[in-house]
Amino acid sequence: MAASQPAAAPKQLTRKAAAALYNSQLRRNLGWFLQYADLRINGTGSERTLEGALFLSTNLAFVVAGGAFSGVGHAPAIGLMCDLAGTFSIWYHWEQCRLGGTKHPSVQLAMLFDYALAIPTVCVGLLYAASLGPDLPISAVVLSALAFSSLVAGWFYDKPRQYMLVHGLWHLFGAAAGVQLAQATEGISTLTGM
Repeated sequence: MAASQPAAAPKQLTRKAAAALYNSQLRRNLGWFLQYADLRINGTGSERTLEGALFLSTNLAFVVAGGAFSGVGHAPAIGLMCDLAGTFSIWYHWEQCRLGGTKHPSVQLAMLFDYALAIPTVCVGLLYAASLGPDLPISAVVLSALAFSSLVAGWFYDKPRQYMLVHGLWHLFGAAAGVQLAQATEGISTLTGM
């Protein structure tokens, strides 16, 4: 019996945190901020469907971006931020696909963690891009614009398959923009001998 308790501890901790969030003032005041698209297909979870698996796999692009930033002479802190943002995005979207609804506390908890990592990663990425000045690749700008457009589209196209497509594009275009930024730094390092 004691051997099964440590394995159950993270699940119970998540349940307690989700219950605290469910009863919190934050949830009552910012309910609109904690809403999300219902990704159940025909009333059942979509995490194990082909669409769900493809959608969840779009988060792996952040690992690629993280790896691009982690090289010598790059920005490993941004690389780590990309890796963590991708990891927590998988958790959030897995819960979103698995549980559905639009106000489930477990999904909202995962969403808060996702936002807590994604928003700073995007902001730091924008600062990093600005620091490149004239060396900022136009491809990174175009990919960023496509990423943001895809993010916004997901607010309007929120049927399961529509959302999975456009939000998955947000992941792919955003990570590709990050790779372009990392490669621009690589070119600058090569040119300057750093």
